[in-house]
Amino acid sequence: LNAAPVLLSLAIYFPYLLVGNGGVPPRHLGALLFLVLFSMWACIYLIIGRGGSAVASMIFVFFASLPLFFVAIARVHESGEEEFIAKVFLAFLVWQSLVVLWQIAGRLSGIGFDPVSRYGAEVPESYTLMLTGTYYNSNDLAATVGAIFAFFVLLKGRFPLLSNWGVILCVFLAVCTASRAVLLFMIVSTLYFAFSRSVLKAILIVIVGTCLSLLVFFGLTYYFQELGFVARILDRVFSIIRILTDGVYSDNSMSLRLVSYLQFLRNLDVLGWGSFKLKDYSIFLVSLGPRF
Repeated sequence: LNAAPVLLSLAIYFPYLLVGNGGVPPRHLGALLFLVLFSMWACIYLIIGRGGSAVASMIFVFFASLPLFFVAIARVHESGEEEFIAKVFLAFLVWQSLVVLWQIAGRLSGIGFDPVSRYGAEVPESYTLMLTGTYYNSNDLAATVGAIFAFFVLLKGRFPLLSNWGVILCVFLAVCTASRAVLLFMIVSTLYFAFSRSVLKAILIVIVGTCLSLLVFFGLTYYFQELGFVARILDRVFSIIRILTDGVYSDNSMSLRLVSYLQFLRNLDVLGWGSFKLKDYSIFLVSLGPRF
């Protein structure tokens, strides 16, 4: 069932790709070749790790379909139909926002969506405080929202109304998911984009954004902190402040990730063919001890 929408889309698009007149512009061929090689490598990893049955898995279909999706996006861009993608992204954000609001309603009144941990034993109980939209993990929703945010920021000059609503919904969902990486990414990318256009507007954005952030932050702290999901959001925000003031090693989660990333970079010259296990990096972290 999870793979059905992707499989149906591929079954419809692939014949069109073969008989259609439009091709991939030459300037995109390098990126397409890289993506094809990446997809083939990921599919080979899956087959080595799981055997022939991996071909029927959702993740295999995802990797195998990436080049087709790239071709579709390149054609949309060449035909100047980015507004269609913007509308699709906006519809996605509206739907996720409605689901999140209904999850909030469930926590406030008991009438609404239950936490995702109630829907399956495989989901950790710690997820009960997360606002996840239609995802299991709030970080997955936040990562998608962060990518869509960059799309709307870059195309703000072409579709100002769609972009403004898209940015507002992205910020709302990023705050609800309490993803520190996505929140910082939004702040940095917004400042970079604003200062590249106009210093005066950038300063105005900083002032207005800081005032609104303080207003929301103190409002949540003094009036809604007893709510579990609000306490989680505030705790994540406090952790960002703590990291900025006391350093990254003051936060256990961030320090673990930083050490892991640095360890990976230090071993780039000896990685060879990799571990042949998708999303399994334990072979590169043995020297760091059981904590990793």
